[in-house]
Amino acid sequence: MSQERSTRRHMVTLADLDPRLDDVRIEPGEDLRPLPLKDDHHKTHINTSLKSDKSKLVSQTLIHNADLFAWIATDMPRVSLDIITHSG
Repeated sequence: MSQERSTRRHMVTLADLDPRLDDVRIEPGEDLRPLPLKDDHHKTHINTSLKSDKSKLVSQTLIHNADLFAWIATDMPRVSLDIITHSG
């Protein structure tokens, strides 16, 4: 199989991420656990199969850099509203 064809097979299209579609939704292929970054409203998820030392390192890194996450549109002041605004 060619490299281009192999790469295309694993790409996610915007249609895959559109919540308005009635198709089966893409779900994570692994077990995840929530990781609060600031509080219960600001969290992400990490893989439960990570070894303890790796899990601790990933968790610490994410928590330390929580201020880099964009939680709402105003957290991204220089990004065009044409890109970040949902229209339905």
